[in-house]
Amino acid sequence: MSKMLLVTVGGSPEPVLHTVRNHNPDEVIFIPSVKPTLRPSLDQVIGEGIPCRHELPNGVVEIRKNLVVQLGLQERFDPDRHLIGIPDPDNLGDCYRRIRSACRNLQESGGRHHLIGDYTGGTKTMSTALVMACVELDAELSLVTGPRDNLSKVTNQSEGTRAIDIGPLRAVRVLQERLPELLAVHAYDQAALSIGILRTSLGESLPPWAADAADQLLESLNIMDTWERFRWNDALVRAKRTTLATCFPELIEWWERVWVSRSWLKTSSIDIGVATGYELVQDLLLNADRKGSRGLYDDAVARIYRALELLGQSYVQFELGITENSTWNRGQCFLKTGEQVPTGSLKELYDWLERNDTKNILAPQYLRQRDRLSQLRHARNQSLMAHGLIPVRRAQWLSFQDGVEQLVDAVLHSPGFSQGPPPQQLPGTALLQLPESQVLLGMAG
Repeated sequence: MSKMLLVTVGGSPEPVLHTVRNHNPDEVIFIPSVKPTLRPSLDQVIGEGIPCRHELPNGVVEIRKNLVVQLGLQERFDPDRHLIGIPDPDNLGDCYRRIRSACRNLQESGGRHHLIGDYTGGTKTMSTALVMACVELDAELSLVTGPRDNLSKVTNQSEGTRAIDIGPLRAVRVLQERLPELLAVHAYDQAALSIGILRTSLGESLPPWAADAADQLLESLNIMDTWERFRWNDALVRAKRTTLATCFPELIEWWERVWVSRSWLKTSSIDIGVATGYELVQDLLLNADRKGSRGLYDDAVARIYRALELLGQSYVQFELGITENSTWNRGQCFLKTGEQVPTGSLKELYDWLERNDTKNILAPQYLRQRDRLSQLRHARNQSLMAHGLIPVRRAQWLSFQDGVEQLVDAVLHSPGFSQGPPPQQLPGTALLQLPESQVLLGMAG
């Protein structure tokens, strides 16, 4: 792997000479100011004659040849490759784009390169641009240290070069650039992977308080992903031990209602006022909406289909009443009157409800949308997640999602039903407001 040193060039040649001799790179990339800048530092790099002024410790000024000559780079120096000219050294955007583009070209030029950026010389803007590019490209940063007799330059009494820890900057970059994109579409698994990789790669370079914050955020992301995978009670128990409980109390209350609903479906019991019993149906629709927002339309429709089926099963169980020994296995579900409830398919269940809905709530609502839902059910059956080979289109997902949500809403707002608090979608970018996220975001402050 070749070592490539990028150096910003300012008014003093000493930091450049010192960092090159200290790092002993295979190639040196100079970043000087060029015309129309007044007194461009490019002259120090390749200027004719003796353009470099060296201030000695005794105050004497020596005039020497350019940096390429002093460093013995004449035979290897290629201005097209080894110069990044900066025409406006005070324009941060332009400086950054030029340096970043040149670094990208170097990385893609073949072979493996270890980039080091030394930002001691040049204007503050040039130095800032080099730091930004190095952080983005995961390059190493270096700084020449030594006594200063003013605030503009390091003297030729340079004491050494110092590696700069950019771990915190990388952490902030991940949070500010990568995480919002992932959280906006509820991609908790990928967000957790990003934090996990960051945590592992930086290791002990992260301060203990930052490492703790990263671990806490990672746990919150894993809890969200656990809920996504239908491990409701596991996610609920873990969430109560984190800042999620204090920052998102409505979400935790909703999760409790969903878990109660799940328990009722298993025991056939119901406690009016604690939940409606239909929370699991509603949460499954929220899950489908998250999948659809990521473009996973087949996954979304599979969940909506199950939500429609679960709506019918829950209605039969809670409103019409089934025997204690009934299950939804084929041929094993019976009303308390002794009548058998079909369990073979969704169509059979809703056809049966049209004839046997003594409460006259779900069946009439379903009939109003039967043609629409039948078309969408057919699209689901032809999908890759069911029995066919045709991917679900976005328009089909949106129509199916809207239709089933309207059906559930109509049932729960019928006389005799108490909706309770509204369903709570999992937080997306709001997770960046967690205390642990704020700690990490403040690392660059």
